[in-house]
Amino acid sequence: MDWNPPQPGDIFEGKYRIESVLGVGGFAHVYRATQLDLGRPVALKVLKPFSPPRSGDADAAEDVWIKRFRREAQLVAQLRDPHTITMYEYGQADNGMSYMAFEFVSGKSLDVVLKESGPLSAKRVAAILTQALESLAEAHQYGVLHRDIKPANILVYEHLGKTDRVKVLDFGIAKPLADETDLTSSDLTQAGMIVGTPSYMAPEQLTGEGIGPASDIYSMGLVAFELLTGSKAAAGPTTMTIISKQLSPEVFKVPAELDVPAGLRSIINCMLAKNLETRFKTAGDVAALLENWDSETPLVGEQTPAPMPAPAAITADLRSPPPKAHITPPPPELPAAPPHAGELSGERDAPRKNGIAAPVIAIILVLLLIGAGLFWMMRQQSPTPTPDPHVELAASPTPVPRPSPTSEPVEAPEELAPTAEHEAVAPLIVETEPSGLELFINDEPVGTSPLTLPSDDLQYPLTLIARHNDGRETSLLVDAPSETVSLTLPDPAPAPEPEAKHRPRRTERPRSTSPRRTEPETTRTQQAPESEPRTAPETQTESERRPTTDAKKKAEPEPSFPALDTLF
Repeated sequence: MDWNPPQPGDIFEGKYRIESVLGVGGFAHVYRATQLDLGRPVALKVLKPFSPPRSGDADAAEDVWIKRFRREAQLVAQLRDPHTITMYEYGQADNGMSYMAFEFVSGKSLDVVLKESGPLSAKRVAAILTQALESLAEAHQYGVLHRDIKPANILVYEHLGKTDRVKVLDFGIAKPLADETDLTSSDLTQAGMIVGTPSYMAPEQLTGEGIGPASDIYSMGLVAFELLTGSKAAAGPTTMTIISKQLSPEVFKVPAELDVPAGLRSIINCMLAKNLETRFKTAGDVAALLENWDSETPLVGEQTPAPMPAPAAITADLRSPPPKAHITPPPPELPAAPPHAGELSGERDAPRKNGIAAPVIAIILVLLLIGAGLFWMMRQQSPTPTPDPHVELAASPTPVPRPSPTSEPVEAPEELAPTAEHEAVAPLIVETEPSGLELFINDEPVGTSPLTLPSDDLQYPLTLIARHNDGRETSLLVDAPSETVSLTLPDPAPAPEPEAKHRPRRTERPRSTSPRRTEPETTRTQQAPESEPRTAPETQTESERRPTTDAKKKAEPEPSFPALDTLF
């Protein structure tokens, strides 16, 4: 879709002066900009306008896209971990371009660090990994998944003499959508739109079998692997080659020849487990273990390769037959149906029925092939959890396996239960006009607007206060839980004065002959407030009227920043 992105020197939305281009991607441009009213540098990410679907209701699809963008932006805006990039503001321009303003951090992304320095020491990797996992731990508590963890989205910088400080960038906002209007992770894969970077994506993320916090942990493990070795664990000449490696049962492990403490080695290997049952469940658990990263003994057990349903998914995409591991389970299915059970017993009894052995064997082979085909088709229609193949392979002929396809859809939503539970508790979304106001609840500061507050932490009734740095404020009493509340800050006090001054002058002339001679009193009464605009609030008001001039005066000298391509 053709679009005209902002250019250096442009004033975007009347708030931001575009200084330079930091990076260009397929779905957004990232700029270094100056926020005019505060004179501070920001990283401004401008997304391309919504591209209507090829079929269906374009207006409805755009409405869903905008709502999704706002919902995800509101969730990310509440993240406060020091290792997470801070979002200042988000919105949509008149021309349809959505945008987000983030704090600007002078640093280098890990992919740049690897190119310049090569593999990192185990100590540096442990320090970087711990900070990044702390960022993910907070995000996961709010139900926010990153979905695109990779070296380019992790920034390291120096602060107060401390090196290797970490900022995690580009949390899952406005990822590219397919033609469908409200897609789950499974839908995105089925529609051919993979959200993320294949070299760093978890198997379940590629197959659409229900992503969760463990998916981000797997991606972070791949980043740690690359930092230690200097090369990607899953690399290949084509995307399909990379995906095949990710979906292969063979697990990635830190090379034995690397000089890495057993503690750190065992942690990273566990993060790279392809079986969800043996992978870490929470980022906080991993960060806690990393306190003893230099242990000379393993902190967690070693992972071993295990059969997974993932190869079936990738072979289906490649239009090739499913692996044998998924063809063998149908025999236990035969006892569930009387005709099949008889045929199966005929196979076992074949040595005693030599006269019909050949026909029976031929029939059994045909039925097995049909059963395998049906089983494979059911696997394609309904994603199955990882442990199921092990259960089916180990099962004896007596259990009835036919209900298992019915039970699988019941288990699948359980993996997504944390997200559903999070959505069930509606947070309180606070919006203000203008945005960027300091927010207080019962005189206690809670953050800057727009802000999303978890309902579990609130006690009603409560008083919301929005305050500008020039002293203006407005308040709202919230009696009961509500999804969204809006506060509008009144215009600055000096704004109506010109109108008030002119009205008396038009009426004073006919009264000049009045015997009461109250004109001096009236003049003093109307002119009294003129001394107020010379105080601090007038300075703020004038700066608001001339944002460009004041921003130039207040802006600090611009440091030299490397071009970043890490915010998209």
